[in-house]
Amino acid sequence: MSIQALAWAFDQEMYSSSHKFVLVALANYCNPNGMCYPSVATIGEITAQSEQTVRSALTALVLGNYIKDTGKRFGKTQQVKVYQLPPEAREKTPKNHSLSKEPNLLGNQDEDPTKALGRLCEDPKKPGANQEPVTNNHRKRAAGPTRFQKPTLEQVLARGESIALPRVECEKFMDYYEANGWKVGKNSMKVWTSALANWKRHWEEYSGSGGQGINGSDSPSRRPAVRFNRPDVLSDPDPDHAKY
Repeated sequence: MSIQALAWAFDQEMYSSSHKFVLVALANYCNPNGMCYPSVATIGEITAQSEQTVRSALTALVLGNYIKDTGKRFGKTQQVKVYQLPPEAREKTPKNHSLSKEPNLLGNQDEDPTKALGRLCEDPKKPGANQEPVTNNHRKRAAGPTRFQKPTLEQVLARGESIALPRVECEKFMDYYEANGWKVGKNSMKVWTSALANWKRHWEEYSGSGGQGINGSDSPSRRPAVRFNRPDVLSDPDPDHAKY
C-alpha cells in the first residue's frame, strides 16, 4: 500500500463514485513504483460491485489517463492485468537518498518483472526463506500434554496445612505414592492436589469411626474378627445333667 497513491486517488475529481472507488482500490494495492495488479474479482469484493461494473470502471480509468495498462499480465493464467498509476501518484525519492543503498526487492534487474512480482506476492503463510517451516516436532511440542511433576514433601505439607490435614497424614501420603510410583490405580497421577484432598476425605471417614487413618492397622474395617470357642462351656444350663 502506498500512502502517496491513496492520497492522490482521493484528490481526483470524478463524476462517477463507482469509478473513483475502483481507483482507490487500485491505489491501495499500489507498490512504490506505482504498479498494481489486483484481480477483477478482488476489486469487486472490496468495492461491493459486480465484475462487469469493475471492468467498465477500469476501461474508463484507462481512457481518462488515470491509470495505464502496462501490457503485462500476472497470475497462474496470465489474465490479471498490471496497471500503473501516473508519476504524481508514486512515492517521491528524497534528494539525498541513494537508490543504490536500498535492497533490490525484485532481485536481479534482468529478471522477468512478472516473475519478480509473483515472487513478492507469494503467500506469506507458506514456509520461505524468512519463515521457519512447521515440522512434526513443532506440532508435538504444541499439542503435547503437560507432564506430571511429583511434589516435594514441603509442598505436600504446605498443601496439607491449608486443608487442615495433619502432618503425619501428609507424610503417609508422600510415602504411599512414592512407593507405588505416583499411580492412581493403573494410571499415572495427573493432579496430586486432588489426590491429597481425596486422601483427607478417607482419613476423616476412618478417624471419625475411631480409626487411625486409611492405612492404619487399628482401622475398624481392618480389625480381624475374634471368635471364642471354649470347650469347657456347655450349652446345657444344668451342669449335673451329664452325670445321669
